[in-house]
Amino acid sequence: YDLCRQLKDDPATRLIPIVMITGLSDRADRVRGIEAGADDFLSKPLYPEELYARVKSLLKLKHFTDELENAEAVLFTLALGVEARDPYTGDHCARLAHYAAELGRHLHFDYENIVALERGGYLHDLGKIKVPDEILNKGSELTPAEWDVMKRHPEDGEAICQPLKSFRRVLPIIRHHHEHWNGSGYPDSLD
Repeated sequence: YDLCRQLKDDPATRLIPIVMITGLSDRADRVRGIEAGADDFLSKPLYPEELYARVKSLLKLKHFTDELENAEAVLFTLALGVEARDPYTGDHCARLAHYAAELGRHLHFDYENIVALERGGYLHDLGKIKVPDEILNKGSELTPAEWDVMKRHPEDGEAICQPLKSFRRVLPIIRHHHEHWNGSGYPDSLD
């Protein structure tokens, strides 16, 4: 159980499917294995066709998980590309992601919310991918029409990330990162 728990606690091995096989058939042992993070639990006697079917199912699930991770990696790469287009931001997204996650840890947020804060830090300006370079890098004040284009980037970023259900906690961060306490922010003028 300890090895399973260690593997599931490590971000590098967390998504590797684990099938526990035991001669113990007590329900408490099964619950303990699942609580440790096992993805499936088989009792002896072991039937090869059952093991094969369960491993095949878990590998299919792992494949889908890997595809999701690849989609997320593409979004992070796009976000870094956006940041590289904007000479004013430097490593702004990486710093924001780091400090947001640190704040979440300091406030004792759960793991999922800390991950959401970190992802939000990286992805909050993703919508700037739709802002033309001549607006993004303009050296003078933006015209009202240009400002309207720039102010759409939170909604555009949210729309880009919307299809990924794993980003449901990140979407409000992306959409509302320019809101102000007094309602003067955008896009929703929240107060």
